[in-house]
Amino acid sequence: MLNEIAKTFEAVNDFIRTLFDPTTYLGDLSPKEFEEFYNDIVNCFFKVSFLNAETYLKAITEMQRGDTESILNLYLNYISNLEDIFADLMDNPVIAAYLSQLNKLYLRSLHFIQNLNNAFFHSIGLATRKDIVALSEAYVDLKGDIKRETRRILREIKKLQEGSK
Repeated sequence: MLNEIAKTFEAVNDFIRTLFDPTTYLGDLSPKEFEEFYNDIVNCFFKVSFLNAETYLKAITEMQRGDTESILNLYLNYISNLEDIFADLMDNPVIAAYLSQLNKLYLRSLHFIQNLNNAFFHSIGLATRKDIVALSEAYVDLKGDIKRETRRILREIKKLQEGSK
């Protein structure tokens, strides 16, 4: 269990170190891609600013009219436009590399935490999900073996019965 605790803390440490050290996941990107990233960030900022201002002005007008359905439609359009703006930003290779690395680190840390939980449960005498899955697979294999052996024995019994007639 101590080994699993050490591995888990090492994974968390790796997670934090890698997350804050961009050279680990941005090293293979070109300067042009970074320039595109900065342009996309600035464009996103201005698009969101203009969208917010435009929506705010339209919302004031609609609130003065008192039309709740048009306010709801305005809000839904705002959310849709905001999603489109951020979807365009996510196509950037720098952001894709960052999110990919974040996903890898998260999955790795999750794996170590699951191993730590398994070690803890084993130390107090409890079965884990992994144990239950292994037992169910063994049960299915055993059941198949029993069926095969039963068929083989029945065939031999039939041969013996036919031979004794």
